[in-house]
Amino acid sequence: MSTKGTCITPGYTLLNAFDDLRLVKLYEEHGIILDKTANKKLRLGDKIQLKSNYYIFPFAASIIRCIVWMERMRWMNVPFCAGGSPNIATKAMEAIMNFNCSMCGKEYPIGGLDYQCACGGLFKLTKKKEEKIATTVSLGEVKTPLVKKKLLQREVYLKIDYMSPSGSFKDRGAFVLINALKELGIKEVVEDSSGNAGAAIAAYCAAAGIRCNIYLPEGTSAGKIKQISAYKANVVKIPGTRGDTAKAILGAADKTYYASHMYNPLFFEGTKSFAYELNEQIGVPDYLFVPAGGGTLLLGAYMGFCEIGKLPRIIAVQTKNCAPLFSKFHHQPFNGCLPTIAEGIAIPEPKRIDEMIDAIRQSRGDVIIVDDDQVIAAQNLLGETGFYIEPTAGAAVAGMLQYLNEGYDNKLKIVVPLTGIGLKK
Repeated sequence: MSTKGTCITPGYTLLNAFDDLRLVKLYEEHGIILDKTANKKLRLGDKIQLKSNYYIFPFAASIIRCIVWMERMRWMNVPFCAGGSPNIATKAMEAIMNFNCSMCGKEYPIGGLDYQCACGGLFKLTKKKEEKIATTVSLGEVKTPLVKKKLLQREVYLKIDYMSPSGSFKDRGAFVLINALKELGIKEVVEDSSGNAGAAIAAYCAAAGIRCNIYLPEGTSAGKIKQISAYKANVVKIPGTRGDTAKAILGAADKTYYASHMYNPLFFEGTKSFAYELNEQIGVPDYLFVPAGGGTLLLGAYMGFCEIGKLPRIIAVQTKNCAPLFSKFHHQPFNGCLPTIAEGIAIPEPKRIDEMIDAIRQSRGDVIIVDDDQVIAAQNLLGETGFYIEPTAGAAVAGMLQYLNEGYDNKLKIVVPLTGIGLKK
């Protein structure tokens, strides 16, 4: 029996809603759990067995165990009710969405502590196209402006993504990820970052009332550390490189939910919005130049454009001092990273490097490198036109200027995102 279009409010007893299922779970404080066989209405607080995973909430009445075979479970499409709690109308996310290993296909709940598969594969998000994540936490997000400028005789569109609540494009991913975790009832998270992702996660955690612990390289810009601390996140400084920080957090991730902008597919679900916004503003561009470290914008944009049905040529930009993606893409040896002014893309071991390479090749794009002097020159050039950007954003501008040095066709639609504001440095 289909329940599509049914409106459910607190206290409503739902009978015979599913074929051959024994449990209905409506999410959050006023949610209802129904054992249709026993014809009993249960509330959150009961003990539920879902295969081998147990979800235990504060006990309110007698404990009733209901068994559900997850591989047969399908969640309904339930609209919001006028005057009802939005938490009731929200779909139970763990019943409709899940993580799947990109290598072996094994399924994992999105609210669990696993951040990658036991086989070593990374997760991808599995959901129906129409399924949406409820967004009850907001910091006033807007569609970021797209400004056409002429830079050294090259006409380009600058997507001003630093006009986001925490000052970088990472808010796109944090917005979706933290809203999902809020809905799932996650109370505390850990995250590692070179600064911008940590600030974005910390900001949205503060808005959501989620405890937040951010692991940072001890050499992170003072402005970024100050910003993260302002959100009352617990800052953990790790000696060494960005790679050392990524390793240090894994112990904490065994006990606390890892809200990673590199491992967690929900973050990429958020950065997809970049492509959709751009498509609304000018359509799909001919070229998209992106600074590339862990690939959160590159892959998010790629996923979004794939859903739209057309790809721009994606040109990934790295710095000469830290260019693992460039090296692997062009089949050159990689000898590690040296310090670079563009700390936001100084990722020596990008976890999704193979996905990044696949995305770039599918788009018929390229990976290029620039040096720190070019980055500084690009920052200065943007400053002269009224834009104050951080070095990582300058890397993308520098890459565009280098790549379009010869044979430039001014009829092409060229887009460069300004990913972070200069005030953070």
